Amino acid sequence: MEALLKFKNIGSKGVEGEVGKGEMVLVAGGSEGSAILSEISGARRHQGEVETKKGLRVYWVSNEDEHLANLTVCETLSFIKRCYGCDSAIEWAMKTTGLNIACKNTRVASLSTGEKRRLSIAEALLSEPDLIIADQCTKGLDSETAVALLKNIRRFCRDSSASFIGTQLHTSVVGFSAYDTVLLLSTTNDQLYFGPSSSMQGHLQSLGYTPSPPSRPFFPHGLTGIEVDALHATWVDREKSTRRLTRSNNSHLPRVQPERSYSSQLATLWKREVALQYSKTLVSVRLGRFVIQSVLFGALFSELDRDQIGGYNRMALLFSLVVSVNMGVFTVIPDVFTHLPVFVKHRLNRAYSPPLWVTAIMLTELPLVLAECVVLTGPLYGLAKLDFGKYPVLLGILWLLSLCSASLVRLVSFLSGKLTVAQTACITLLVSQLFFCGYFIPRANIPDGWAAAFYLSPYNYAYESLAISQFYGEDFYCTMQQTLPPWNVTDGCSDLLSDFCRAYQGNTSTCLNCALPHWESTFRTACTTESLLRWCGGDSSGYCPPMWQSGSGFVDYYWSISSPSSKTWVNSLWLILMTVVLTCALAVFTLFKKVTMAEYSYEKDHALKETRSTRLNILNDATACFTQVNATDAAASLLDTETTQPALIAWRDITYTVGTREVLKNVEGWCEPGAMVALIGTSGSGKTTLLNAIARRNKASGVVKVNGISVGRKWRYGYVLREDVHDNRESTLEALTFAAKLKYSCESYLEIVTRVATLLGIEKYLKKPLCDLPPEAVRLVTIGVELVSGQSALFLDEPTAGLDPNASLTLLRALRRVACYGCSVVCSIHQPSKELFSLFDRFIVLSSTGGTLFQGTSKQAWEYLQDCVTAVTTSTATPENIADNFLSVVAQSRPYEGHFKVFENGRWGCCGVEDAEARCSAGNEDAWEACWKNSREAGKIERIVTEMLQAINGGPADEGTGSKPSMQVRELIKRKWKVYLRFPTYVVCRIGFATVVALLVGTTFWDLGHTQRDLHCYVTVVAGSIVVGIIPALSSVIPIFDERSVMYRETLSSMYSARLYGFVNVVSEVPMLVFSSGLWCSIVFWMCNLPTEAFGVFAVGFTFFSLFQSCFGQVAAALSPSLYVAEVVLPVVTMLWMVFAGFMVPIASFPAVLKLFYYVNPYTFFLRSMVSNLLHFRTEFYCDSSEIIFVPPEFCPNLLPNTTEGQGTTPTLPECEVCPYTSSTTLLNWYSWSYSTLVPDVLGLAVSSVLIGCLYVFFASRVKWS
Repeated sequence: MEALLKFKNIGSKGVEGEVGKGEMVLVAGGSEGSAILSEISGARRHQGEVETKKGLRVYWVSNEDEHLANLTVCETLSFIKRCYGCDSAIEWAMKTTGLNIACKNTRVASLSTGEKRRLSIAEALLSEPDLIIADQCTKGLDSETAVALLKNIRRFCRDSSASFIGTQLHTSVVGFSAYDTVLLLSTTNDQLYFGPSSSMQGHLQSLGYTPSPPSRPFFPHGLTGIEVDALHATWVDREKSTRRLTRSNNSHLPRVQPERSYSSQLATLWKREVALQYSKTLVSVRLGRFVIQSVLFGALFSELDRDQIGGYNRMALLFSLVVSVNMGVFTVIPDVFTHLPVFVKHRLNRAYSPPLWVTAIMLTELPLVLAECVVLTGPLYGLAKLDFGKYPVLLGILWLLSLCSASLVRLVSFLSGKLTVAQTACITLLVSQLFFCGYFIPRANIPDGWAAAFYLSPYNYAYESLAISQFYGEDFYCTMQQTLPPWNVTDGCSDLLSDFCRAYQGNTSTCLNCALPHWESTFRTACTTESLLRWCGGDSSGYCPPMWQSGSGFVDYYWSISSPSSKTWVNSLWLILMTVVLTCALAVFTLFKKVTMAEYSYEKDHALKETRSTRLNILNDATACFTQVNATDAAASLLDTETTQPALIAWRDITYTVGTREVLKNVEGWCEPGAMVALIGTSGSGKTTLLNAIARRNKASGVVKVNGISVGRKWRYGYVLREDVHDNRESTLEALTFAAKLKYSCESYLEIVTRVATLLGIEKYLKKPLCDLPPEAVRLVTIGVELVSGQSALFLDEPTAGLDPNASLTLLRALRRVACYGCSVVCSIHQPSKELFSLFDRFIVLSSTGGTLFQGTSKQAWEYLQDCVTAVTTSTATPENIADNFLSVVAQSRPYEGHFKVFENGRWGCCGVEDAEARCSAGNEDAWEACWKNSREAGKIERIVTEMLQAINGGPADEGTGSKPSMQVRELIKRKWKVYLRFPTYVVCRIGFATVVALLVGTTFWDLGHTQRDLHCYVTVVAGSIVVGIIPALSSVIPIFDERSVMYRETLSSMYSARLYGFVNVVSEVPMLVFSSGLWCSIVFWMCNLPTEAFGVFAVGFTFFSLFQSCFGQVAAALSPSLYVAEVVLPVVTMLWMVFAGFMVPIASFPAVLKLFYYVNPYTFFLRSMVSNLLHFRTEFYCDSSEIIFVPPEFCPNLLPNTTEGQGTTPTLPECEVCPYTSSTTLLNWYSWSYSTLVPDVLGLAVSSVLIGCLYVFFASRVKWS
């Protein structure tokens, strides 16, 4: 047979072998099967030798089914088909893998684990490869489905001359026969055999090893080290001279590039991205956020005047649009991490050229980003009554800016590899670029050291272009209060004049003729007629400098923008160039950056590899705790009978419907203390749904009683999910003691931990971190965590999933011991062997439509099949393998057509022919359902269930927890900070960001003094503090999503309440916030030379503001079903708070209906209090030579007295030269701020922080996401 693939020195023990053309090879035994296949395929780096046939087409299927959840099954398979240009039909691939054609238009997110596995295999078949490498090819499948899948793969290999090499954890005799060759590993991963599958058993028997168990293929287990060494040595001596590679290749397995043209690949990728990005839900979310901003911005900036405040507000409007674009790109981060695992899979399989993926994303984003910009600017532009002739320029600039920002974020996220790092890096870059865009700091005031940051910021080019397009060619004027010298009227008169004469501004005769009569009769007491005349006839009462009367002069004076109008197009070209460069850089990195399937994680950030020092820390912590644990008799009762009541569980008429599909139909059963009940059935038959229904974790109808009393959704039980949900940064002992402390007193929890560890056989793993444990040990720890919590009932969803036969047997034997000590155990299970099945007391077989096919013992099942089927041969089903083949018999045959067979007097007997014809005309499963329903054994089961439902024995376990709330809070805080200190990425990113931005602000505003520039810089420093405060909001989101599944498991197990978990999350952030806030304030105050008298209040206010932001991020996370939604909500709300804070738009310009947003805004409290706090201690300011404004002599007689020039005093100025702000009070009045509101504002910040924290605690306990 021609060898397609040869490998040598693969894995830790140097495994070797080959794969022939049309051959199916099984890698069996050991714990390194997955690692060996990963090394061969190139998904994992290796140092072995691999030789392949030239031009070999290989498809790698990992043990993780990585798919895009929002695509349908048909869209997923169509994409693969188009990528490889294959002729195979999608329906053929689905039929071959056993996927139901009805789920063709079902989204991948709705598929079961087994269906996702079959989808991955279907992708491999559609690519028409020469070699398929599949890790755990039957994961999540029942025995019948697994056998059918292997037979179809066997047929595919035979028809297409393709080859297959894979691992399989649970292999029946029939499934094993599908393989031609076996590579057998020992439990220590030594190679024991490589050769024909039919000869393996004879080879090992010839060496004196007796096969066991008989119901499974001959996979050795329980060998001693001496036996393994002997078998391995025999194999090496026999084969060492027969297998030699003709050529060594230390690189990964070579692949061929796709045969399709680049244009075809790009079209295929573009169609997929359109299906992903243009779904109704996603488009609604993306456009909806900008609709909200556009409406509120439009109301705030409606009918902008052309006076000085109107011009200032117009610049604020432009900056608000820039910031909205900046905030909007944060959704790219979770989107990238959702795509990356699938991209890595496709890159390994050469589905397309990687740079084309980046190109397709950009092409897809172009129209969608344009639509976002139209939604954001269209209504706003109309409400503000701006010149629509300039609208295309504004729209185009924002469009280019959004594309450029998204490209930058996408590149940084791809290079970061970790979600926390990516988010912090992106925020740092975007904040720094926004800081130097020219709004906060006019370009003339930017220090030379930061000039490069200014010119590298795309926001600089966008902001300058927007200012040029919207201001150049526009005329502005000054109101009386805006002229030089400033003309003041009484406060009572100011508002009246402003409202009364706004319509007549600049037209003296109109003002006098229309307003004066009404004025004298109505407002004479508040203002004199002279006031009205001077106000309305401003041409003779003050001077409006020419630079304030033109748009170009206005932006030049305030923001140092003096470029020619043609600069708009130059800046547009710069934005295009930046976008292209960033996109090309990402394309290059996708092509050359070495990545593996394990390098990226999204919502799996806890699965990182520990450093040596971290492992030592875990070991030291565990040793310190374990020294207190004394050996305890493992035979002692597991249950604490004083606090835990044994659970007799019974259920009847359990029905669950999804849409029009009945998932469960009138299922009944029971489980008494000390019993183990198994739920078996095909994939999608409702096993997990039934477990959830019994545990009251879903809304299934029916009756569930424990000890004769109906239970609610919070009765005490242990639930073990299919996936092991832990914080893998803990040690085994820490995980167990944490659960035990929340149940028992300090005097007894160590005893319980020892007892459970001994019972489950995990004593040797107590000092090891969970990430270092084998899969079966992690599963045992999961069970142990539930047991130490004192649960009297245990539900397990496929506990043997992902475990080899030996590990599965170890696990179920431990569960059997648990049941013997009084625990009621119910679990679903796939592909159980005879040895596993013998450990259960009873089993319930569910049909694919959710009905009951059988309930009873293994012996009763065999008799049931014998009497209900016309002929059950040994090859079909035997008492030894009844567990493996019960579903096969049901699928391949019908009950005896002459009559029903029912259980009576210890044997199965006839019950007549009623309904026989109707039954036989139905499908096989429907016939078996009818057969069971009409049997007397089913009636017997019903009577038993009735008795169980009526039995009252103390009631169910209570809903509360065993420990005091203070103990729960203490242990939760201790665990959270232990993880933070052990894995400091999160803490380092938070503190590092504060430090970097503090240095940025400090160097930018170095040594502030008393000039006009310095006066405005004090306000800008506080505004910059707001940007720093945003990072707690965005950063606090990630831990919530990382810990969500762990929190759900632990709260459902009644370890602690969700309310306390929320409280601990808030409290745990306080030390980090206090430290980072103090660090930021210290650096900024020292470098900027801020008044030290203001430090204390500023630090307190900034800490409260950061706490508010952190709690707000937690609220957004609690209310969001995914990280993507949270990243949409947070920037929108943050941006609105910033705009309505009174800094960008003074409160005097707010419409009356929107002023409430100002007065209840925490950002207002922070800005108003901190700016007034700083300026209270810096009151006198002067103008340097560049800041003086010349005023004609007739407007300023004796304006300024001559004084000695010096810092802190007004210098000698010639007559007719004006310094706009000589006192900080003038600027505060312009913003309508006052130092008198300092205490109320700080208290408002404190109250806001407490209220938003309470809100998070409330939502953490009320809102549940699956």
